[in-house]
Amino acid sequence: MTDVLRLRTMARGSVIPAGKFEHRTVQQIIDLGDINYLLFQYYNYSKISYLPDILEEIGVTKERMIKKPGKLSYEEWRKIGKEIHTELNAKISRMDWQKKHSHQMKRARKKSKRVEDSMHHSRGWLANRNRKKLNF
Repeated sequence: MTDVLRLRTMARGSVIPAGKFEHRTVQQIIDLGDINYLLFQYYNYSKISYLPDILEEIGVTKERMIKKPGKLSYEEWRKIGKEIHTELNAKISRMDWQKKHSHQMKRARKKSKRVEDSMHHSRGWLANRNRKKLNF
């Protein structure tokens, strides 16, 4: 039996199902400043795409968009990745970016920590916690 994979267009609230940023949304990854991961997914996974506003924010212009479903070879990906990073670094300085996003990064880390903490407990423990019967 074969699995049918459809093209998945990710929005800001879409949750990454697996990998380095499992259980985090696209917006949380942007807030953390790791757009390289989003670029890697866009160019190397044939079935993952992003909404146009997200592509613009991570530096993918219309000239650099690829036809989906499809992906680039490793060499092409490295070349485009370097070009995008050079352009983004020229637009904003690192200090300005850190000042702008420091609050958002803290909020994203705190939210992801809550999600990860809740995954290590049983269903009953979480139900009792929600009813305020456990001291933690």
